[in-house]
Amino acid sequence: MNRLTVYLLIVALLGACSTSDQQPQWIDNAAVDYPAEKYLTAIGEADNRETAAGRARANLAQIFQVAIKDNQQDFSQAIVNNSQGQSTSDNQLRVARFVNTQAQQVLEGTDIVSYWESPEGKVFSLALLDKAAASRRFRESIRDADRKTRELIEYASNQAPNPVAALRALEEARLSQLERDNSHRNLMVTAGKGINSPYSSDEVTALIRNALSTLQFAISADDSQIQSELGNAAASLGVQLVPASVYQLSSTLDTEPLQQKQGWWWIRGSLELELRQAEATLAKQRWPIKQSSMEAGMAQQRLRDTVNKKLPSYLYQMLTATPVNQ
Repeated sequence: MNRLTVYLLIVALLGACSTSDQQPQWIDNAAVDYPAEKYLTAIGEADNRETAAGRARANLAQIFQVAIKDNQQDFSQAIVNNSQGQSTSDNQLRVARFVNTQAQQVLEGTDIVSYWESPEGKVFSLALLDKAAASRRFRESIRDADRKTRELIEYASNQAPNPVAALRALEEARLSQLERDNSHRNLMVTAGKGINSPYSSDEVTALIRNALSTLQFAISADDSQIQSELGNAAASLGVQLVPASVYQLSSTLDTEPLQQKQGWWWIRGSLELELRQAEATLAKQRWPIKQSSMEAGMAQQRLRDTVNKKLPSYLYQMLTATPVNQ
């Protein structure tokens, strides 16, 4: 009996080794073991386990690719281009942090449940996501975004101490809605149905446009050309220019002397915008700027052109940034 037992064990071990060369069924049809109505799956292939697992997770995350829409673009540039009848398709995108947030949210519930190494040495991995668990996370994210949006709009409408604070809250609400939209798309992937929103991105956008149109600024600058360009930037956002306004918008352009390196002329500096009400600074921000050319005069002109082009975006960023006293 002992010899027979040893023999059977040897046969069993040999059988296990031979079947390891056979491609597992999940590589071609994971739904056999993991039904599609309950799970999302993806395969990764590489020369080692770690890389194969990473590729499997990445392939699974691609199912939840974040759709980029016009209302997720640089909002200030969208306002300017729309007011001038131009397309917003080339606007600077501001969705990188949403993409990262959503990718992390998806991968949080992803498990690598199987590996297989082919006779040629290729490693395959199977990534698995439970749809029900993922749907719960997406619904929670959506409800948090709706709550945050509601509170921010309420604050902007009834509690903000000044129009700039109200605008800042509305911009946060807009960003919250973008996150909500991404979570909603993900929920549609895992659950097949979403949750109706009490707000829409268009409604929040309309509130922002209205808030901008109620702002009244007096403009000043240390350079007459910059002052004129700053006035144009404010007007392009819908802000009213009122010389007697209690809100004073100013700009300062500091540049270093021209430097020549390897046949190119370089000019560097910084642009600062500040909004004050009497002695109080409501918003303030500074941006580095630089330009180059093979001609000294052209480098300076390009710097001016860059400032002129970016001023609307810079102004909107300053108005919606975190207050300087926080």
